[in-house]
Amino acid sequence: MSEWLSPLHDEFMKRGTVRAFRKNTIVVHEGDPADTLYVVVDGELLVYVDDESGRVMELNRLGPGQYFGELILGTTVRTASVRTLTACKLCLVRRADFELIIAEQPAVAFVR
Repeated sequence: MSEWLSPLHDEFMKRGTVRAFRKNTIVVHEGDPADTLYVVVDGELLVYVDDESGRVMELNRLGPGQYFGELILGTTVRTASVRTLTACKLCLVRRADFELIIAEQPAVAFVR
């Protein structure tokens, strides 16, 4: 689990919703509205961007304890797509709940 997430894991799990995703499911598309932070509970995901010709550039791979979508605080659209590489369980934390967590624990916004 990443250092940033460790103190917040229980808070995210309490306020979020855990949802299962099948292998090869696109969880978010680049350009979609950004309104949710995702915490990986189980499984592996691929973060990528692609172009008009279909070429894919891998940006990252994520596993349990890692997260994506934290840019919801600074943007309104997704900057990359994320697809499951295995069956996954993700904890979805909506923007309003994430903002409440930050309001209660402001230092979270500045941890890297």
